[in-house]
Amino acid sequence: MDAELLFRLGSTAVLVVLPTLLFLGLWRGLMALRDDVLVDRLGRRRDVAPRPSPLDVIPGVSAPDNAPTPCARCGRPFRGERSRCENCR
Repeated sequence: MDAELLFRLGSTAVLVVLPTLLFLGLWRGLMALRDDVLVDRLGRRRDVAPRPSPLDVIPGVSAPDNAPTPCARCGRPFRGERSRCENCR
């Protein structure tokens, strides 16, 4: 009877702990995506062409004066007077 009780307690512990660990792994992955870790890592690749701004595509619409300027090296938008963003200097 002691072996059966230990087996039931062990299997119950596994059934409680395993989904919790899977949920925490999913949560951590979602937080990494929210913080754009993956997007930043992919954005640093030099062979990817920058996407045009919607304001560049629509004729007759100009960008506002305080709009971010694209980096001359990576195309990432930033605010400032220089031609390159903080990551490309």
